[in-house]
Amino acid sequence: MRAKSLAILGILAQLAATGCAAPRPSATTADASAVTALDAPADAAPAAVEDAPADIPLAPPPCQLTVNAIPAAMNGSVPYAQANGAPQDFRLRVPRGGFSIDLYSAAGAPWPGTVEIRASSALGATDPGFDLVPQLACTRVPDPVGWPDEKRLSLHCEVAAPGFAATENLTLTGQFVGADGQTGAACALGVAVAELPAKLDPFAKTDAWLVTLSRDLFAHKLAAAGDGTYALTTTYVPAGNGKADLDEALEALGLLSSNAAFSQQAKARFLARLRAEAYRLFQLDDAGMPTPNGPNLRLVFEGDAGTLPQPHSVIALGGDPDADGLAQHLVGYAHVDLNNQHPDDNTAYGWGVFLTAVVRMVLSNPAGAALLQEISPLDGQPLGTVAGDELLLDPTYTPPDNAPEQHALRASLARLIWKELPVAVASALCHEIGHSLGLVPDGAPPVGLFGGLDDLPFTLSNPGSHHIDTAGLNVMQTGKVTNPAEMLTDLPRFNQLNMAYLRRRLVVGSL
Repeated sequence: MRAKSLAILGILAQLAATGCAAPRPSATTADASAVTALDAPADAAPAAVEDAPADIPLAPPPCQLTVNAIPAAMNGSVPYAQANGAPQDFRLRVPRGGFSIDLYSAAGAPWPGTVEIRASSALGATDPGFDLVPQLACTRVPDPVGWPDEKRLSLHCEVAAPGFAATENLTLTGQFVGADGQTGAACALGVAVAELPAKLDPFAKTDAWLVTLSRDLFAHKLAAAGDGTYALTTTYVPAGNGKADLDEALEALGLLSSNAAFSQQAKARFLARLRAEAYRLFQLDDAGMPTPNGPNLRLVFEGDAGTLPQPHSVIALGGDPDADGLAQHLVGYAHVDLNNQHPDDNTAYGWGVFLTAVVRMVLSNPAGAALLQEISPLDGQPLGTVAGDELLLDPTYTPPDNAPEQHALRASLARLIWKELPVAVASALCHEIGHSLGLVPDGAPPVGLFGGLDDLPFTLSNPGSHHIDTAGLNVMQTGKVTNPAEMLTDLPRFNQLNMAYLRRRLVVGSL
């Protein structure tokens, strides 16, 4: 099954590799975001500051200083240039308090010894130029998002409110100190500091979101395409046909069937995995509530217990795009709400996350169709309709070595779908919610976050307005740059610049 599994991963990885349409007013095109093949193991966290080993090297390595874990290419320490254009200086703008100062080793491994951080402005009772580390909350624990650079993290320090005075130029300087007091080469970064005004504050209070699952706007029809693939077509039925679009799409895939008891549990497993992935992407807790590591966001799925405050934002999961979006192979569409200033409704016809479009792309691909033929409702037997399928509902179940070939195949297919499809859909869901939270503002910092800027040295494609294609499985990229090989060792996540905005650690926009 391994070769077939990799084939379907490639299909899921390229769900949105068909391009993006020009944005509508107050909206953006959307695309299926990254999926992952494996739950990548977390790297061991560096020791706490007080646990630094005694055998400190004499010669400290070069250091790299940044704020909010943002890499050098995007933090203003070096200019950016578009294609062969002239270098452009820019500067991040941080709030007075509520951001992080992060020091990394340029040599690879984290520096285990003493770290000093100084600032050109006073912080509390500390004079300019004095070491800030004793005044700050500092650890050696990498960011839980898990960006690759965190493997080199030597010190992470939080600047609490009220923080620094507002200024157009705060210079932060860091260096490593060896066991004999020898200091390494200093590294520095200049940032602007400002109050976070209400008009630019994306999360002045907890932002509540509801994901609806019962949208019914389409009647679905599955047919053989004649080339070994399957054609999934829909008819727009404004009054609905009595069945949720989400359920019809999963039926076309073969995950749901006429076995109502099995299908209920199969759908529950799909949604549980989807919830968990969405919570991870936004760094929410197991109940979808905000944590110190993510945005001030509450994410609720239809059917969850509890009452949402009014007003709240809402997005639908299920169905197809409108005719224009269908022609462009879109799998999602959402309002862009810069700085997240209003409740957003992404549930109308032509808006939301289009699960039918995702399933259609898989079934219309020859490899995907061949892989899923066993459970196809057309020429196979959907899950739940063959004796022994009930065993597959147990997430710990593994077929014995002497299991019939058909049972082993169905177990592999079920495990693959439950593991991978929810990750792809959760990434698309968080991508669309991200747009309505304000991502990705066009232009360079501090007004924008590099959305809509073409031919940058640190992006992999030119995705257009309100997107950014940085390296790795970045949620706000387009599917055109998704690399299936990365899915074997990595997880999708927001990039550092976008997550800093979501965490209110940047002041983005015109003051």
